[in-house]
Amino acid sequence: MNRIDKKKFKELCKIVPELLEIEKRIKSITHDENFCANHVWYQSPGFKKWVCSLVGWSARNEAVSDGDSYDTAYDYLYDLLPACNHENDCY
Repeated sequence: MNRIDKKKFKELCKIVPELLEIEKRIKSITHDENFCANHVWYQSPGFKKWVCSLVGWSARNEAVSDGDSYDTAYDYLYDLLPACNHENDCY
């Protein structure tokens, strides 16, 4: 996993404040013994799709339409998810 850069993420949030809502929602997740971080991240609509709409190559704002912005947001936010608690393979 890449080094998580909270400072860089907070700079992105100044440009794309919607990232703060994603952060808030992830931090509010409660999980049980079957929780799967990958499922929550990738399921439709999922957090990944939301992140992709805000930063990276699909972003509307050219200031954050690059791979570095995407990697920063993705790594920081995914790392906030609780760990998987299930016994079988991840989603």
